[in-house]
Amino acid sequence: MQSGCSCKSTTCKGCVCVQNESPNKMEMDQDALAEALANLAANQQLQQQQFQIQQQQMRQQKDVLTALANRLLAAPVVAAPVNPVPAPAVAIRTTLDSDVKYSGSKDESLQDWLQMVNRKALAEGWQDADKRRAAISSLYGKALTWHEEIGTNIPLWADWLNNLRGTFEIQLTESQWQIQVEERKQLPNETGSAYVLDKVKLCHRRAIPINDGEMIPFLIHGLIRPEIRSVMMGNPPATVNAFLTELRRLESISESPTDSTAASASSVSPPMSTKDDRQKITTNPMAAM
Repeated sequence: MQSGCSCKSTTCKGCVCVQNESPNKMEMDQDALAEALANLAANQQLQQQQFQIQQQQMRQQKDVLTALANRLLAAPVVAAPVNPVPAPAVAIRTTLDSDVKYSGSKDESLQDWLQMVNRKALAEGWQDADKRRAAISSLYGKALTWHEEIGTNIPLWADWLNNLRGTFEIQLTESQWQIQVEERKQLPNETGSAYVLDKVKLCHRRAIPINDGEMIPFLIHGLIRPEIRSVMMGNPPATVNAFLTELRRLESISESPTDSTAASASSVSPPMSTKDDRQKITTNPMAAM
């Protein structure tokens, strides 16, 4: 065996072994090269297919965008709605007469001041916010200081007024309240409605809350017309609103207050002629008022 020979024969000629071995190696190299070329061709084909798919997708997307653009161009243009400019609100003059003032002093009546505010508001058609502005414009002294420090942070009229009352309105004792309510009677030239509304406000100044049923006897007691008092005592209304309605009805069918002394109770209601009815009136605690 010659040096470099791979065979195990003792009679081997080295040149012969080399000649026999070389063709096998060349054949193996050719197979590997062919396999590599086949793989390369397959990869190239796969990449080509992927490229074609991407191109097809891009064309589809382009077609979709083109179709959308054509639709937008073909659609009629709708003008944007024009909101009408609202007319400027008419400014409401929320001021009180120059003599309507309130400073919060003990010599002033918050109730009288509030009554003038409410009358002006009713005549002018004010809302609560308007009443608050007008009331503020009439404040001075301690009351104005209270508003600048406290009231300015209370935006609602009802809350603002309740806080103002709690600060400046003198709380009546029960006896003081009883005296004022009993002394408040209908004036000769005062309408029944004005009398009732004013006396209701006075009734609400009671330290202890009072309901409509408890106010009715006090309202009846202060009526100027004796014949109307008799009718009301005989069938007292249940609420203040019902009292007002009945009072207007009776006033409309009876004579004027100046002739009340000559008026007959029968002109506004059936006479209290029976003994039982007379006893009912005399036993009524309001009959003696």
